[in-house]
Amino acid sequence: MKGIGLFSSRLITTGEFILEHVGEVKTREDFFSERASKTSLTHTYAMVLGDLIIDATKCGNLSPLVNHSCDSYLEAQKWTDEGVTRIDMVASKEIGVGEELCFNNKFDNRSADRKGKRKYRCGATKCLGYI
Repeated sequence: MKGIGLFSSRLITTGEFILEHVGEVKTREDFFSERASKTSLTHTYAMVLGDLIIDATKCGNLSPLVNHSCDSYLEAQKWTDEGVTRIDMVASKEIGVGEELCFNNKFDNRSADRKGKRKYRCGATKCLGYI
């Protein structure tokens, strides 16, 4: 676990909705431009949605507290509601009481080129070691 984290308070069944990833919707250009200008910003709470990014760094809900794990219990599901695209986190397997709610960001970190990536040990048996 890194950061604060979220933990289940009850048994959660496979396919059950957990929460929506909420934040500011930005273009990739705006997001990376803003990140470059804020050198003191060490954490990112963003999810890529096609050409857009949902950035929960400054506003949103509890979704930024869901930590990354290479062996996660949650998966992202994209859907549209009245023309607005949303991202939900749904249980990909049964989650027991007290287990940490984790999400695999699925960044491709297996390449030999680690430039721009930081070391990250999620604790999973098959941890890739970078994020």
